[in-house]
Amino acid sequence: MAIEEAWLEDFHVSSFAIIAGTMQGDALLVFVEPGGTSGTVPVHLGGGRAGIVLDLAWDVEGHKGVVPIDVAEVKDPMVSDVMGRYDGSGSAGALLLGGSRRKLSNDAGASFYEQHFVALGLSMFVGFEWLNIEPGGNDGP
Repeated sequence: MAIEEAWLEDFHVSSFAIIAGTMQGDALLVFVEPGGTSGTVPVHLGGGRAGIVLDLAWDVEGHKGVVPIDVAEVKDPMVSDVMGRYDGSGSAGALLLGGSRRKLSNDAGASFYEQHFVALGLSMFVGFEWLNIEPGGNDGP
């Protein structure tokens, strides 16, 4: 299915990492097809991080607003082009309260930048992240 734009709503991931570890969460993938028709797919977010890391963060709040997915570098973008594995860099800092950010891209050329307030945790992280976006998750339309 061809798309003109896409974004993630209700994006949230929690992580557990000491040197390396895992991230898990979910979101709602929203996309707009040529002609203006929109659609949604609940997605599972799963991946990991490695680097200078002590990250025990529980994301109860999630990202406020939407996380735009840039598809400008994708030739004839489709929903399948915004699914799959994204790689890039991330950072986080929290002592009970704090924030995190990540800039990730996939092999198709889609990318996104996400940052938000972490509600609960202990976090000190700078390094490499990967995140898979797959159909599933708990968020629904």
